[in-house]
Amino acid sequence: MSLNTGDTTFSLEREGVAISTITTSGQSIVDGFFVCNPGLLLFVIERFTGQELPPTDHLRLPVVSLDELCPGIDRALNVPQQFRDRSQFAALGKWQDPSGRFIVGLAITGGSENPWQPAAYTAHNLVAYVMVNDQNLKNYPCDNQWSADIQIFVAEPESEARERQLTREKTLLGTKRSQEKFPMMFELDTYIFLKKLRRYDTVWQFRKANVIFTIDWKHTVVRRPDVSGIRKVLEVAELMLLVCEDLDLRSVEALRQTCTHFRNMQPLADIGRTRMHKALARIFTFGDLQSQEARDQTVKSFNTLLHSGGSIVGGSTALHVLCPGNWLPADLDIVVRESHQGAMEKFLMQTGFVLNLEKTQNPEIFYPGGDDTGDSLKFTYRRFENPIKGRPGVDLCVIHPRHINAPADFVLTYHSTVVMNFWTGRSIYSLWPDLTINGKLIRNKYTPTPKVEAALAKYARRGFFDIHDTNRARALWRLMPPSNIRFIQDDYPELQDTRMTVESIPGPTWRKEFAVV
Repeated sequence: MSLNTGDTTFSLEREGVAISTITTSGQSIVDGFFVCNPGLLLFVIERFTGQELPPTDHLRLPVVSLDELCPGIDRALNVPQQFRDRSQFAALGKWQDPSGRFIVGLAITGGSENPWQPAAYTAHNLVAYVMVNDQNLKNYPCDNQWSADIQIFVAEPESEARERQLTREKTLLGTKRSQEKFPMMFELDTYIFLKKLRRYDTVWQFRKANVIFTIDWKHTVVRRPDVSGIRKVLEVAELMLLVCEDLDLRSVEALRQTCTHFRNMQPLADIGRTRMHKALARIFTFGDLQSQEARDQTVKSFNTLLHSGGSIVGGSTALHVLCPGNWLPADLDIVVRESHQGAMEKFLMQTGFVLNLEKTQNPEIFYPGGDDTGDSLKFTYRRFENPIKGRPGVDLCVIHPRHINAPADFVLTYHSTVVMNFWTGRSIYSLWPDLTINGKLIRNKYTPTPKVEAALAKYARRGFFDIHDTNRARALWRLMPPSNIRFIQDDYPELQDTRMTVESIPGPTWRKEFAVV
């Protein structure tokens, strides 16, 4: 049964381009019956849920995965949270409304694979799923928007109720209001469902049981100007990589989310990994590593060593991957624990780097030139020169036990937020992503030295400016900081008298790594 009402059509003129919008509303009713009688349906449900029953191998519910049950459903958005870890579902039935708009069905969830569950956990629950069949309207330039109120009932078979001179009874199992995302799934009342099936079987001896879906829906089709011809240009991956060459990683990801075409373009998905590989390959290009194959293998080995030892690459290399520009990192900054110092130094020397003993420093307090006697943060600085003069070298900082929790904490001793980013060998993080991506920075209280002012001037030339410096253009180019300077610690009073760690940074923004691999 299907009923359509309230068709409305109107057009808008926006910047000289016509956009037509058609809104249709109505009600679709699906009145379907199960293929077996209520008693047998109860039997196979109880068999699936693990109750003690006589073996009957040919009486089983079809057990399928979520993707097989409801193709295209977004597990993270449109599946109830308590069922997102379920890998198996027992399908009870699937039906389609007469108009062909909706495909609906019922299923029983399998048990969770997670060993840790709340007290209210139940393994097997009745769920409904609803899919929209708008395949004919998916082609560009049409956008489809659905909104629906859904009710689901278990009901007596109409013909059998009439035979017994009964008024057909239907019982509500569940509702879903203002649903806009499809396909979708929601929970129904399992207890009521099983209770009614048992009554239909034992009291009335019905041969069938019905399920009724009532869907009050509104469908809006927005027909946009057809500019599909431009896709031929956008399908050229090399062209899109040129467009994205100077975009920060967050902007690239935002571009990918604009349409399925960009989401499926693999070079765009890999752009972060490609940038990092290119940045590291530039460091390891000399001697026997001139071939592409040799460079690729060295970069792969370096990333494996970095990740396995909990080490990081920080400084300008990580920044250049996040926010590329018309500049290149001068050196590769690596931070390792003392326990992994030997392995990293061996790798660097095997690839051709030369330890510069004159620039190497013994364990000293803090970073660089500050006073940290109250916290005794110590590190050793080791300088490795590139065998090719003028090419980037490696600054290796070795942190000592009991003085710092992790290499990632060491980046919080850097001069400002702009360089508080790091690469772990697998993922890249930015501790202040909103500032960094927008070309802004805040200074670190512990390193206000002339050397730091020169570094900040360098980053000002690269387009990164102190958000608290009212005389930015003048102050960033002087050797000494202005008297009215503000620091990270001034914005976060709780960090005034304690050393910053990645765990103490307010807000969870940095904890989500950028899409690199």
